Amino acid sequence: MFLTRYLAFRKKHWNLGEKGMNYQERITANPNVMLGKPVIKNTRITVELILRKIAGGYSFDEILEMYSHITKEDILACVSYAVSVIESEDTLQSA
Repeated sequence: MFLTRYLAFRKKHWNLGEKGMNYQERITANPNVMLGKPVIKNTRITVELILRKIAGGYSFDEILEMYSHITKEDILACVSYAVSVIESEDTLQSA
């Protein structure tokens, strides 16, 4: 349910259309960088770090102030990457 609401919100407010953002242009993984975790291209900033900042209540503007060498599109690519990972997972079964 959350994912459906998120995708509708993203389409309406971020104007990314049906296809969404192609995170592969901005997110990369290399076993020699941050132990192979996905990072924003040409940085050592992990997708996980950005998602933790968002989950912690930081706005995109606050994150951009903390990491001035990334862009709003980089943050959106992190979110898009997370959506891609989640939508390919199996669903959890309730007890």
